Amino acid sequence: MNVRTTTLEKGWSLVGVGLRKQEIEDLIDLLQGLRDSSIGHFHLHADFDHESPSLIGDIEVSLAGEDEPDNMRLG
Repeated sequence: MNVRTTTLEKGWSLVGVGLRKQEIEDLIDLLQGLRDSSIGHFHLHADFDHESPSLIGDIEVSLAGEDEPDNMRLG
């Protein structure tokens, strides 16, 4: 997996994630686990033993609460 970040002029951050084919299969399995409630959350995390230019250490993925407002969308 390769993660890249870019900071825009107004302070917004763009995050790009490049996945290998097996990682796509693994991600699908994890998302299905979330949907089926067999897992509560999962992480995409950096290899903290090596420097990463992305400055992203960890991304937690979980189900959004019913009362949580949306601030992003798929597309």
